[in-house]
Amino acid sequence: IEIEGLPDLKLEQAFELADATAERSAAGCAIKLSESSVAEYLKSNVVLLKWMVSEGYGDPRTLLRRVARMEEWLANPKLMSADPEAEYCETLVINMDEI
Repeated sequence: IEIEGLPDLKLEQAFELADATAERSAAGCAIKLSESSVAEYLKSNVVLLKWMVSEGYGDPRTLLRRVARMEEWLANPKLMSADPEAEYCETLVINMDEI
């Protein structure tokens, strides 16, 4: 399932939607989000992971590697997107304004 048209969802909301598709037997789910939504989530994770390191939680090397990768993405944000030339066996469009 590919979901578009909700670029400013918080990542936690996107996780909920993705979980809901799995509960309904979808093989997978991709949600097109804005870079700013993803960046907001990663920034808060960086703060949390650094705090965890300062509190002695887990292996600091592992946590700091994660932080470094998040900070790399934040310095040069790029998101994957659907192939505009892709052909689908079926497309179901739901106008959310009509629900």
